[in-house]
Amino acid sequence: MDDSEMILTLTFEARENGLAVADVLEGSRTLLYWLAIAEEEPYAPAQGRTHWILRDWHHSLPTMVLAPISPDPIVLRAARRVYTTARRLSLSRCEGMHVDSAEERIFRRFARLSERVEIHLGINEEPFISMAATAKKILEQLPRDSIAEGILEGTLGSVTVYRKHEFVLWLSVSGKRVEVQFPKELQLTVIECLGKTARAKGRIVYRGLHPIRMTVDTLTLIPESTDVPLEEFFGIGRDWFGKQPSGELTYQLWKKNHE
Repeated sequence: MDDSEMILTLTFEARENGLAVADVLEGSRTLLYWLAIAEEEPYAPAQGRTHWILRDWHHSLPTMVLAPISPDPIVLRAARRVYTTARRLSLSRCEGMHVDSAEERIFRRFARLSERVEIHLGINEEPFISMAATAKKILEQLPRDSIAEGILEGTLGSVTVYRKHEFVLWLSVSGKRVEVQFPKELQLTVIECLGKTARAKGRIVYRGLHPIRMTVDTLTLIPESTDVPLEEFFGIGRDWFGKQPSGELTYQLWKKNHE
């Protein structure tokens, strides 16, 4: 079978206590997200945008068989790229390999799922790949999380107070997004700083050198800098040289420098 008749196969094998429906859904969503990343097209589950349909479902070993809606070359290349990447990672060492933030989230999802279910990915007639083994191999090479007290500055974005108190801080230095948890007593301060630049102090979780989460203790609004109006400069120095006309003043300065 060539790639113009491509099918993707995803198998799920519970490690114990049966196969949870949530794990099957999470595994299939993670694969669809990876395919969308490979297509360079954001995947929006709420809109139901996907190029794949469920062609078959086998019961002996829960197996999901996916096929593209149409033989779009972009979709086929993306699926081939996903499978080839996973296979290459499963067969080789990963030191020095670059993994972007979207791919890292994908591997971390598969690694979490692997604690409860073994997932294998296949394409057409080619060998199946263990997504757990591939994800764990990648994660072993990624920077580990560390925690330190510190200060972050940035613009406050969206705020939620439903079930948890959290806001988004867009860092001034890098433009990166950091999720910040705050105590209830800071709620009014957070609202005051919304959409403005603030300085947050507290416990920061770093992934490598990059902050990814924070628990804030204090939050301070940074006053916006203002330009001095141009009229403030009018008249400055006007009496330094008396009331001589500019031409006469220029001649006197020239004559003094050439005496």
